[in-house]
Amino acid sequence: MLKAATPWGSPTKPANWTTLVDWAEEKDDEWEKLGRERGLYLSFLYMNDAAREQNPIARYGEENVNRLKEVSLKYDPSQLFQTLQNGGFQLSSALHG
Repeated sequence: MLKAATPWGSPTKPANWTTLVDWAEEKDDEWEKLGRERGLYLSFLYMNDAAREQNPIARYGEENVNRLKEVSLKYDPSQLFQTLQNGGFQLSSALHG
């Protein structure tokens, strides 16, 4: 039997093993702590890196979130794309953070 390792996984190490890191709380993020200590911290959170319980849209800032909501209402007055979207990060659920 031939067992070959591939970049996308192997029989002993699943491809998504790096995504299995589990932080108990967002405040446990050492990178954020280090950034704050060095005065380099930005509250921006890349949406593809956000966990379900995080709110990356709120980190755009209140003014930007309000502008996005205005544009959304202008081009989608029935809010079809906000109400039919299953999960994910939505403007309708973005709180100002």
